[in-house]
Amino acid sequence: EEINCVFNHFTKKYGTHTEGSIEVWMDASIPAILPFNFELTDKKRYVMEMKSADVNIASSFDPNPADAGSKYALKVSIPKTEYQVGSKSLRIASYTCYSRGPEIPILLDKKISRAGSLCRVLINISPAPGSEFPSSLHGFVVVVAVPFAVDGDSLKMPSPRGRFDAIRRTITWRVPCLPEEGQSPLKLLAQFNLAVDDCEDEILKFPLMVSCQGEGLEALPSGVDIDLLEAPSDVVIKLS
Repeated sequence: EEINCVFNHFTKKYGTHTEGSIEVWMDASIPAILPFNFELTDKKRYVMEMKSADVNIASSFDPNPADAGSKYALKVSIPKTEYQVGSKSLRIASYTCYSRGPEIPILLDKKISRAGSLCRVLINISPAPGSEFPSSLHGFVVVVAVPFAVDGDSLKMPSPRGRFDAIRRTITWRVPCLPEEGQSPLKLLAQFNLAVDDCEDEILKFPLMVSCQGEGLEALPSGVDIDLLEAPSDVVIKLS
């Protein structure tokens, strides 16, 4: 699953866009793959849309009429040509979640302050209280865009130090993991000299982007469960 979160400065609320994909890796030594089914259970009812993917995969998708809105079933048949030696994984389905979920696993706080000719940017990153995912998140990349209202050559940073790209005018920090919940948040600080003495606060914008990985999670952020099922015994297969 991939979660994108954007903070709306007008409404002071976060909006999320979550997309999930279901992929399979096939064993090329098997002479033929029988059709198989899988069932997706949407316990938190976050899934807004689900569809089959990849051309050449014969699949049909139907919500389970017995529990509409929380269970979905997909029937898949993969041709031999799609899983030869060296072929990559196949995406057999994808789904999109409502903007109301899942919850954001981290908290961000950005503060911009001025003192004379100096401008400081302080970023605090910490696990969201009660979230079950921060301990499994890692590989954080924090990118801040630097406005032309400050002098990039005057940049000073305490540890942990980021990397300043003078051409793109961005600072990038790479952090392995966050402090545990209850500890002090991760603090990233950058200080500049103002390039213009009478600089207005409105142009001192430092757009912020944070990305991370969540491999090895015990559960998906959306809370969906996926079960692989055997194909019905009455399915007739014709091989060419």
